[in-house]
This record gives sequence, structure tokens and C-alpha cells, in this order.
Amino acid sequence: MDVELKQFIGLKWGVDVTEDQLIELGNGRIQEVRVLYPNSKMTRDLNWERVNVFVLEDDTITQVYMG
Repeated sequence: MDVELKQFIGLKWGVDVTEDQLIELGNGRIQEVRVLYPNSKMTRDLNWERVNVFVLEDDTITQVYMG
């Protein structure tokens, strides 16, 4: 799954990539999408049904991974 998610790096969250697209890509394996901006607080629990999307203030995606 991680290899497929790397294709979104550099794209704009909410414009080029949406939560619905990521959930659909997961074919039922993705139940949650967590979007994290710089300085966002996040739990450190591991959840293989969640996609973490790290974005800059201008909504550019810098990192995407399961967990």
C-alpha cells in the first residue's frame, strides 16, 4: 500500500487528492484519513486502517503512509 500512496506527494490536499480518493484506493482497508499540518498534535498509536497525510500550510502533501 505505501508504494501506491507515494504518488500523492507534491500534490495539493483537497484539490488534487481527497479523503474519498484515499479510502477508495484502499479497497475497504482504509477506514480513517488523518491530515496533519506542521505542528499538529497526533497520537502515536499504530492503526493499519488509517492513512496519515502530512501537508504544508499551502496544502502541499509532503508524506503519506499507513499507520
